[in-house]
Amino acid sequence: MERIIFDTDLGGDIDDALALALAINSPEIEILGITSVYLGAMWRAGIILNMLEVFERKDIPVYA
Repeated sequence: MERIIFDTDLGGDIDDALALALAINSPEIEILGITSVYLGAMWRAGIILNMLEVFERKDIPVYA
């Protein structure tokens, strides 16, 4: 199993949301944490938290 920290600027385009959805659902990846970067990092972190709730993965920590 590959252990990763997912660094993203999620919220501008769909590419990061798709990559995160694939990573969350991959049995080969363990996400240790997710960081949001770029302008509005707290807003982006909120989007990530909403996504994690939809996928029932609120166990993954999110950092802005």
